[in-house]
Amino acid sequence: MIDLDPLCYNDDLAVLLLHAKRLEVLKMHWNPRMRLEAEASTNLATYFGRCIQAGHRLAIRKFGMHNFYGANNLDIARAFDFETMREAHFLDVFGGVGGAPANAFIDDTWRDLPDYNINKWKVHRSNELAFHHTKILSEFEGLEELYLINQHLDHTGGKSSDEVASPVSESRTPSNGRKSPDSMPSNLANLGGEYINVITRNHGATLRKLLLPDRFRLSVSDLATLVRCCPNIEQLGLAIGENVGHMFGHLLPFLPKLFAVRVADDEFMRRNLQSTGKQWMDFCDEIGRDIYLKKQDALRWCGVGDQYLYVGDKVEVELEDGTKETRRELHEVTCDDVKHIEIWAMDTLVL
Repeated sequence: MIDLDPLCYNDDLAVLLLHAKRLEVLKMHWNPRMRLEAEASTNLATYFGRCIQAGHRLAIRKFGMHNFYGANNLDIARAFDFETMREAHFLDVFGGVGGAPANAFIDDTWRDLPDYNINKWKVHRSNELAFHHTKILSEFEGLEELYLINQHLDHTGGKSSDEVASPVSESRTPSNGRKSPDSMPSNLANLGGEYINVITRNHGATLRKLLLPDRFRLSVSDLATLVRCCPNIEQLGLAIGENVGHMFGHLLPFLPKLFAVRVADDEFMRRNLQSTGKQWMDFCDEIGRDIYLKKQDALRWCGVGDQYLYVGDKVEVELEDGTKETRRELHEVTCDDVKHIEIWAMDTLVL
């Protein structure tokens, strides 16, 4: 259901949902106008009321909501059979940290959430950071893929993120007037710590793919917690704090299954280059050396900001002093080459 707008379309979608007995995938996208204009003209009962009244639970496998703007005035859990649901995606729905002030009254109704029996979720995606979101994540175990994505609705009246065509996020500093990661208030740091705690405590043993937002600059302690509690990580996207040196020394020895790693902002690379006076290709050589020395055979893709690298086979090179060194060969690629990899592909507002 695309571009839903109750002022423009009068279709009774509740009837459709009630009678769609074999429905497996449900994606609901509302026109961003309502959230941008703080117009709460829709509600959950409009879509799920008939199912709840009839005692019919939707046995869907994948559910997604985007741009819904309405009060949490219905126990939506009564409309779903969570035994069948494996994927759930909520984009620009709850407000969260950094939400528009005009939306706060409606968004705050989502803070009081009932306990959901959602222990079957395997894949989850959201772009709004909030303490009540961490509460949801703390009520079950066993996630295999979690994507806290960087894109969001533009509240300045500029180009809506709905219109972004590329499935690969550029991960630059948001242009919607929100504060940059370095100037975010301390409550964001507390929230980041809460996310790390619940992710590692409840889902660390099963997590295979994890994308953290670029507003969470991880410390050495955070990295240590992640690698200790999430040994099966295959794809990892994150941002690095200023006090972290060469990231690969902290990650590679403890994540033997790591296939793709993404540093979500350019600051990590710029800090390393400025502190050492080296060029980008020198930085790549160091990465290739670390990957070889740490015996990270599974790693094939690296990303730093807008730079993308394919990790090739080992090569022996002669250094300026005549000595030889073995390292993994790195090849520069484009965003198109990584768009099939989830830590980039899922960083999008497309349901």
